[in-house]
Amino acid sequence: MLGDYDDAAEISQEAFLSAYRAIGQFRGEANFSTWLYRIALNHATTRRKSTNSRQKRLVPLDGSEMIDDAQIGPAETLEKKELRERVQRALNELEPEDATVILLRDLQDIPYEDVARMLEIPVGTVKSRLHRARQALKARLAAYFSAGRKVV
Repeated sequence: MLGDYDDAAEISQEAFLSAYRAIGQFRGEANFSTWLYRIALNHATTRRKSTNSRQKRLVPLDGSEMIDDAQIGPAETLEKKELRERVQRALNELEPEDATVILLRDLQDIPYEDVARMLEIPVGTVKSRLHRARQALKARLAAYFSAGRKVV
C-alpha cells in the first residue's frame, strides 16, 4: 500500500506497538489477525495520506519474486517479469479502496467476513467492491493480453 519497503517496515513496527499498547482493548469479537490487520491498515492509510504519495504508491504483489527454475528459459523469465510489472502498474492505478480489497481478498486470501471487519464495511460491499476492482483491473490489462494473443 505504501510503495516503499522502509515505510512499510516502519508502519509494521508502529502497528505492532499500537497493538501491544491496546491489547487490553481486544475484545475477541473478531480474530486477532483481523484486529491486527485493521491496526496496520489504519497506520498505512494515515501514512499514505500524510505523505500524499498517490503517484508513487505501489501495491505489493506478494510472492512475486523471481523463481529460479532451470526449466524456464530467459524469454519466459522476461515474459513473467513483464507481466508482473504490468499487473503491478494496473493495481497502482486503481482507487486505493479497490486495490486494498484485491490485496486482502485475492492476494492474501483473507475470507470475505474478515475483510469486511478489517475495512469496517458490510460483506456485500466487500463483494461488490471486489467485483468492481476486478473489472477495473481487467480493463487495464485487456490491451496487454489482447496484444499478446495477436503476437502468438
